[in-house]
Amino acid sequence: MLGWEIHIINNNTKVEYGDWLGRLGATKWIDRLVDAGKAEKIYQVASSYYLIKAKDLIPEIALIEANAKNGVIKDGWISDFVMDSNALNECALDDVIVVQTYDAS
Repeated sequence: MLGWEIHIINNNTKVEYGDWLGRLGATKWIDRLVDAGKAEKIYQVASSYYLIKAKDLIPEIALIEANAKNGVIKDGWISDFVMDSNALNECALDDVIVVQTYDAS
């Protein structure tokens, strides 16, 4: 495995807000949310799915977006970052967002 492909999708509307590629550590931010009880991991094989409320996801995405401009986030490199932050920010705070992660090898 070389890294992860990450997608942000509204669980109710199926609207995809964005996606990006990251190195092996690119999912550590999601694991921190799981450890804090703010996200639930629901599936894992070559991909994993996480359920996260918009109120917990939006600050994380804002931080990732700010750092992605430099090609690096706290947990390593990031590339091809595309995000419709305006649409994501319009979600109700209790909306459930799915974060899908795929092996990008």
